[in-house]
Amino acid sequence: MDTSKLNSEIFEEPYEIIDEICQREKKISDDLLNQILSLTDKLVIGDFLEKFDFFSKKQLQYMSKYVCKNLKDSDELFVSDLINFANKWHLKLCYKSILGFLNNPGIDPSVILSSIFYLYENLVSSYKEEVIDSFKKVIRSKKYYQNCQVACSFYLLILSDDQGYIRLIKNLIADGQDFNKELLKNILKFHSNQDDNFKYYNDLIKLISV
Repeated sequence: MDTSKLNSEIFEEPYEIIDEICQREKKISDDLLNQILSLTDKLVIGDFLEKFDFFSKKQLQYMSKYVCKNLKDSDELFVSDLINFANKWHLKLCYKSILGFLNNPGIDPSVILSSIFYLYENLVSSYKEEVIDSFKKVIRSKKYYQNCQVACSFYLLILSDDQGYIRLIKNLIADGQDFNKELLKNILKFHSNQDDNFKYYNDLIKLISV
């Protein structure tokens, strides 16, 4: 494997190497990991973070520090990739920083949406009320994209057991049509939301089956 192609200016080549690593390797050396994380093309780094599944415990500890260090990066799509990676591996991030993203409607919506998923999936009891208040702020404000409002409404339904959020989700689905439907469909794919304990699953699945 020619890892020098990770720095290639030919668009396809870095991605081809990332695909080869993710498909063939069941572990990654620290040197190769650092080589990938040091790339200037953050889209390639994000592609790797999304696809590779075989980090050691020590490497995940390192990645937690890497993510925290780069949360203030000017590339907001890259920041979104970092939060998604932290959520996938349940890495501990600065909760205040993630809440800060959520409370900033001017930031890229991909960062806000990633923050919503992270805050709920890694909910810290001492921040629960603050998270709920922030989710409510998102659904009340027209400054946020509808996909962010759908996600917040879904999680508020779980956290509060208030069926009014089903009506709100229904209205957002009707207003946003296929885009919001697809988001709700993806959220419902999470196994924790499909088991017998999630009593609103059948009500919500109807909204994307119409």
